[in-house]
Amino acid sequence: MWNVFGLPVFEQVLGLDGGVIAEECETHQGLHAEHVSVDPADSELVVMGQQTGYSAEIVTVHCDCGRETPRLRNLARLQKQASATAA
Repeated sequence: MWNVFGLPVFEQVLGLDGGVIAEECETHQGLHAEHVSVDPADSELVVMGQQTGYSAEIVTVHCDCGRETPRLRNLARLQKQASATAA
């Protein structure tokens, strides 16, 4: 889209209800998101109280775009370990 039509393209992350829960920073310094935390037990990203199955770095320092909301960086799917019990 950017190369062909000259239209900026920004990433958005939608919640289960279809609402935007995170959106890419205009200066490409992460995804701005509110109501985010990381579960200290397993480093899982929690958004609006819901576990996500992903880990992420949460950056809270001032952003060059001027927004003050935390930014998510380095999102990665968590590898859940399968149960060791045999059937």
